[in-house]
Amino acid sequence: MGAMGYQCFHQRTLSATSTSAARFTCFVAAFTVLIFGIPPILIGAVAVSTGLIGVSLTNIQSSIILLMFLGAEISYILIFSQLVCVLFFKISNFYGAAAGWLIGLVLRLLCGEPSLGLATVIHFPGCTLEDGVYVQYAPVRTISMLSAFAANLCFSYLAALLFNKGLLPERWDAFNLKVQDSADNKTYNEKETLDETESPQDKLEPMIDTTC
Repeated sequence: MGAMGYQCFHQRTLSATSTSAARFTCFVAAFTVLIFGIPPILIGAVAVSTGLIGVSLTNIQSSIILLMFLGAEISYILIFSQLVCVLFFKISNFYGAAAGWLIGLVLRLLCGEPSLGLATVIHFPGCTLEDGVYVQYAPVRTISMLSAFAANLCFSYLAALLFNKGLLPERWDAFNLKVQDSADNKTYNEKETLDETESPQDKLEPMIDTTC
């Protein structure tokens, strides 16, 4: 979880327009972190003075578990599958992404999570009852991620097929999938035509004459 914060910091500094801008960002971030550290200190002081330190620690522990759960599940199941589809599969579109996100999330919730009190609805092979709680020994995170990945591709292909073949009216295409596919095909055809008309001599001829 700590690496996620460092990742955001390095993204900001490495994408800065200049070294001075990156340096200024670092100074502003350092000052801002000090400001954001004041409220937790005040809350802790109030909890100690009023005798609520035990309750506070319990709430903090539950909050940390919840944040760890959300961070791990969202990063691996939802974001990773979406990233792979966008980078390596041209057919991926918004409809498939939404379906994959929903299916992956629902499947993971139905698998249960004892630390958060989520009941286990789907019992994969190896699921056992321990101390009155079902524990999954199957790789439920990987199963949910692969399900989201497969749903993304399947629903993307299905949406593209239905809209491009006219099986669904264009007014239902809220994200202009058919228009985007037509523009991509037009660009590809223009590039192919340009490559065919360009002679081999033009391809080998340098753009700038460097001879004196």
